[in-house]
This record gives sequence, C-alpha cells and structure tokens, in this order.
Amino acid sequence: MNELNIVIIIAVLLCVRLGIRLIQKYPKSED
Repeated sequence: MNELNIVIIIAVLLCVRLGIRLIQKYPKSED
C-alpha cells in the first residue's frame, strides 16, 4: 500500500491517544 497512508494513519492514532490522555487528565463535564 502507500507509505504515505500508513504515516497518516499512525499520526492520527497518536493524536487520538494524546487526546484521550488529555481528556482523562482534565475531564470536562458535558451534559
């Protein structure tokens, strides 16, 4: 497959992981 696609997927996964960590660190009550 395209190497570029793999790099993009990895970058997105890392961003998602960081986002989840930040959300867990600073939970915001959204009701």
